[in-house]
Amino acid sequence: MSERAADDGLISVTVNDGKYTIQQTSPGTWEALRYGEEWPAFRGSGPDNLHVALAYEIAALREQVADLQRKVNGCQWYWPEDDTSSDACVENPFEVLEWDKDGTVAAVSRGGIIETRYYAILPAAEDADSDDDFEVDEATHEAAQNKVNAELARRIPPQVAA
Repeated sequence: MSERAADDGLISVTVNDGKYTIQQTSPGTWEALRYGEEWPAFRGSGPDNLHVALAYEIAALREQVADLQRKVNGCQWYWPEDDTSSDACVENPFEVLEWDKDGTVAAVSRGGIIETRYYAILPAAEDADSDDDFEVDEATHEAAQNKVNAELARRIPPQVAA
């Protein structure tokens, strides 16, 4: 299971312990290999659209898995399994066991920051259709602040010139 880096925008996906490879050799040109050699079934025509679409899908899914694995690898906080409070949080799984050094096996939960998002709440506006608060949930601080600022600006009545 390997892939060529997409630095050049071309993809290569290998599956089944290296048996099959589909790779883009140039934009719009694909080849299929079996054990690293040209696959006779695709000689002259190259892989069909189904195989190309599956290669793109596999490459995208592998990138998502790699991204999630990087996030999991960054999770370095440990708690006793039954107490995930911040008071019980430590940086080393063996710190959880410090009080119990008699060989007892204990479950230790691992966690960390998977994602940081930016939230804000304003009370419902007087002209709102409901009494629900105005809620902001954005991926960046700037986007959240812009949304809050826009809502506050919308709520300020226009000034009448004297």
